[in-house]
Amino acid sequence: MQQRVYAHIKAMIEDGRIRPGERLLEVHVAKAFAVSRSPARRALEALCVDKTVRAAEGRGYVVEGRRSGGDSGDLANIAEMVVEPVPRWKQVYAEMEQQICIGVVYHSLRITEDRVAEHFDVSRTVARDALSRLHSIGVVGKDRQGRWEAERLTADRLRSLYELRWLLEPQALIQSARTVPIERVRHAHEKLEQALNDIPTLGSDTHIDLESDLHIELLSACPNRELLRVLERTHSLLVSNPHRLNFCVGTPQAHMESSLREHLDVLDLWLRERPEAAADALRTHLQESCEFWLNSWDRVEARPTLPLPSYMTSSE
Repeated sequence: MQQRVYAHIKAMIEDGRIRPGERLLEVHVAKAFAVSRSPARRALEALCVDKTVRAAEGRGYVVEGRRSGGDSGDLANIAEMVVEPVPRWKQVYAEMEQQICIGVVYHSLRITEDRVAEHFDVSRTVARDALSRLHSIGVVGKDRQGRWEAERLTADRLRSLYELRWLLEPQALIQSARTVPIERVRHAHEKLEQALNDIPTLGSDTHIDLESDLHIELLSACPNRELLRVLERTHSLLVSNPHRLNFCVGTPQAHMESSLREHLDVLDLWLRERPEAAADALRTHLQESCEFWLNSWDRVEARPTLPLPSYMTSSE
């Protein structure tokens, strides 16, 4: 959602529909694009980073560029923007994913399906579909009574999950390299290079997608299915870490760029047909990522806890 808002506003500025000196307010952007204020704020911050807009005195952002007579201070006319809406289940899924991934830093959680439907004003079918999709990537699970739950992520559990990854993912890479079409590796490499050129605009969704390209999609060619089943238990980190990075870490962009460049090193070696070296680079990347999070965990846990939404309760 952040990327869609960013791209549309930038296009409107470039083609003159939004003029230099005009102001953009977070609340108006959120209303115009039918998104919450969080993606609207991040989109405006990204536009500020690439110097398309600048922070205004008081509130909001002013569009950069020369305008006779100085800044007008007028609000940009974005009220009539027509943007293809995101399906409702995707909005529910995206918001739940973020809230659960941050909430498990502080609590083990119980999620109530009826309350999900009530909170988002959707049918139980939509609520169940969103929860099932979160279950498929390991963000939520079910207890023995069939109730939805999400286990708390402690520093010890984080390290254990990472240890599984650095022991098994390199071996999965070596085995995958024997069968995966090299075009798939090249495509992932090109996609990653493009993303690194657009770092200021990358949101959590794109970060998760790039993590999945290497750690799930390419490794899925491994013929040892039992090894892959064990690795499925660690996939929740690929989804949850980008959300925690944006919420809890002081310089998320710097760490994201460093991590993705390590991905690029792995893919470079893979394309040069050096799978053992690529596996070693992957192992080092995972160990360094684990060290980063363990060193950051005190700061992560020290963040003020947010009130849990109505559909979640602490099970501790």
